[in-house]
Amino acid sequence: MRYMTCALLACLFLVGCGGDSVKSQLSKYSEENIQKASLLYSIYTSLNNYQGPKDVEEMLSFFEGNELAQKRLENMSIDSSKLEDYIIGRDGEQYEFIWGLKKNPLAAPYPICYEKTGFEGTFQIGISGGKVHECDSEDELKDIISKPNYEAAESQEPYSPGLSE
Repeated sequence: MRYMTCALLACLFLVGCGGDSVKSQLSKYSEENIQKASLLYSIYTSLNNYQGPKDVEEMLSFFEGNELAQKRLENMSIDSSKLEDYIIGRDGEQYEFIWGLKKNPLAAPYPICYEKTGFEGTFQIGISGGKVHECDSEDELKDIISKPNYEAAESQEPYSPGLSE
């Protein structure tokens, strides 16, 4: 979330420099479904006293009539008419979410959702701030999602399509 907060603050600074460039910068954090799913959860949390949703229905229905949430989706280049599509992983299954997390915007990065089955021998884990961790084993997956905060091993190549650290 710290990265997301910094990104959003940077975007506020850039608003005077042209809205299109701001949207294109923010859209880098929502290129893949796992990033979009994590952002849905993070947006929900940020607009609900930093308390995560209890289930997928609560999370998705929140966006239906909430103008501020809709605006945030738009700023992140997330199509609000396709929210159900964004919670499906590469394995064709709905992501597993870690429901009910209570995190503030300055919290260290933390796991939000992950693929149940994985795809071609790897599992993706959605991390707050639009990050994605890709791992090769269920043991590594279980280890990462069992911890309250995320720390990439030094040997871990960051999986970041179009993202820079």
